[in-house]
Amino acid sequence: MAQLSDILGQLKGVAKVSKNKSIERKINDQWGIVAGKMAMQLKVDFYKDGILYLLVDNPVWSSEIEFIKPLLIQRLIQYVGTGVVKEIKVTFQPAGSESSVTVDPSIKHSLDEWVVLENKRKLDQGMVLCNRCETVYTHDGVCVFCRCQY
Repeated sequence: MAQLSDILGQLKGVAKVSKNKSIERKINDQWGIVAGKMAMQLKVDFYKDGILYLLVDNPVWSSEIEFIKPLLIQRLIQYVGTGVVKEIKVTFQPAGSESSVTVDPSIKHSLDEWVVLENKRKLDQGMVLCNRCETVYTHDGVCVFCRCQY
């Protein structure tokens, strides 16, 4: 016969999984609003204990997310709740693999809005436009894309 403490321990584990899934559902419901046009590139993989795991199908996004994590967490607080997501981890999964990122037609915010906010943040950090392509902000004057071409 099972001990009451064992049963309560199992129930506590089930409740924790249920809570994580409930939060994950809420994040997925709001993701188009939270991430805007970035939601086309970022797919919610899963949520567990304060950590949101995202999938990207382009390795450039993996590094770009490092710069916008504070913005995403701030927007998650706004739309999902305070203290829900404390950290974001990103995994690269090439296009064509089983669960690659797909375009969500219900996205409500424009990429232009995101670019304006992101460029302002980069300027505030002292970044400058690439002196070759004048498109990408960088710390040293030459972006990674131009560096790869020359």
